[in-house]
Amino acid sequence: GLDDDGARDQAENALTDLAGYRVRVTVDPNATLGDLSGPAEVIRADVRVTHASGVDFTLSGYKANY
Repeated sequence: GLDDDGARDQAENALTDLAGYRVRVTVDPNATLGDLSGPAEVIRADVRVTHASGVDFTLSGYKANY
C-alpha cells in the first residue's frame, strides 16, 4: 500500500534528486506462480515507478512458501 511522491532512503529521508518520481508498492496475496497459488503458497509484490517525463516501469517479485 505504499504510495510516495519522491523516493526515500531506508531512514525515510527524502532523496531530493529523485523528487519528481512517484513510487507505489502493491502486494497480491492471490498471485499464481506455476502450480503455486494463494497466500499459503505464493505472494507477488509490484513496485511501480513513474515520472512526468514518461518514465513508467514496474518491477515484480515473488515470495513462495513451499
